[in-house]
Amino acid sequence: MGTGYTRNDTSNNIADGNVINASDLDGEFDAVQAAFNGTTGHSHDGTSGEGPQIAAGGLASNAVTTAKITDANVTLAKMAANSVDSDQYVDGSIDTAHIANDAVTGDKLANNIQIAGTLGVTGETTLTTHLNMGDSDIIKLGAGSDLQIYHDGTNSYIVNTTNDLIIGEDSRVRIKTPSLLVNNAADTENLLTATENGAVTLYYDNAEKLATKSDGVLVTGELQATTLDINGNADVSGNITVSGTVDGRDVASDGSKLDGVEASADVTDSTNVGSSLTSFTTDTSFVGGDLIPVYDVSQSRWEKGTVTNVALAGPTGPTGPTGSTGPTGPTGPQGPAGSNGSNGSNGSTGPTGPTGPQGPTGSAGGTGPTGPTGPTGPSGTPSTSLNTVGSYATCKQNYGYNMSPGTSVASSQMYYTSSSNASTLNNPRPSGTWRQMGYGRSGDANLLVRIS
Repeated sequence: MGTGYTRNDTSNNIADGNVINASDLDGEFDAVQAAFNGTTGHSHDGTSGEGPQIAAGGLASNAVTTAKITDANVTLAKMAANSVDSDQYVDGSIDTAHIANDAVTGDKLANNIQIAGTLGVTGETTLTTHLNMGDSDIIKLGAGSDLQIYHDGTNSYIVNTTNDLIIGEDSRVRIKTPSLLVNNAADTENLLTATENGAVTLYYDNAEKLATKSDGVLVTGELQATTLDINGNADVSGNITVSGTVDGRDVASDGSKLDGVEASADVTDSTNVGSSLTSFTTDTSFVGGDLIPVYDVSQSRWEKGTVTNVALAGPTGPTGPTGSTGPTGPTGPQGPAGSNGSNGSNGSTGPTGPTGPQGPTGSAGGTGPTGPTGPTGPSGTPSTSLNTVGSYATCKQNYGYNMSPGTSVASSQMYYTSSSNASTLNNPRPSGTWRQMGYGRSGDANLLVRIS
């Protein structure tokens, strides 16, 4: 607490009608000076005896500087609402610790944001446009970046480094490409290739084994099958090796018997041949074109001939009854198309179709000719203010020639004057453009109205 002001003139010498000594004034002055001493005088903090608090009106402009205010004395309670804006922030004073977790929203972010480090997102990310990435920039999926998708500037890659790459679809999976290659992990061997309008080829240890052709399939190497069903002709250019039976016969073990028949075949053995012939099935459906064996005595050899040629010609028998009509044969192939007939008459006109959509608006035409001048409007009310549009004035012109009524006059050629004295000595000029309201002569006083 500082020293307050105490009246030094306790004897009240300083009063009306008294003789005032210099010591009385000097002592009173010292008391006042002590009360206002910057260190020991009044604190003016509102305490009794310390003088009243100093209001804002008692402070001179710029009297309180930041050096006079301690850091602890500036609190939020002493700051007006919205008193601190971006102009009061010091660069670097706002860091992540001073930003609330929910304070940064999409509205506070610029359209284009560059992030030099890593962006961590805990929720889902929804893109409304594209995800643009440069060459060799990788989309990494999985805790260990197990699945990676990227483009190296030449080729595009989908790389899976853990377990299986499974593509699941409830209906079907479609791959659109003119050429498909399935290679080993090292990309050094072909497993399968497929070419548009060409072959689909399967490989074993990088060697072609099965390829589709325009007329079938080409198998290179051995074809093993538990069952082989061929519907059509079989063209075999090499040997056929059979390890089982053919129609119940062991061809491999019976081969020696077949070779013996070929080497020592004897069809003149009457005993064996006769017994073989008599053991054949009897049939009565022979026709003249059937073949039978005949021993030609003149040639001493067996020959074959048709039943018709071999039969001995007997007398012609009676004509037999006409047989029943045979079944109708199949329909022959369709003949070539005939020439086109003549055009028929035109049909009646069909109903009018709906009106088509309106075409685009054509370009604007050129500006038409200017219309006639409209009638003159009513006269305006003259202005009563000096030197305003519509006001009248008596002026002297110095243009050096006479003026007809209605002539426009610039203010630079006019001076204010009186109607009886056309002197312009030290007279001011009006402003704007004026119109002569009667005949005027240069140097005379004339009546004019301001038009602009």
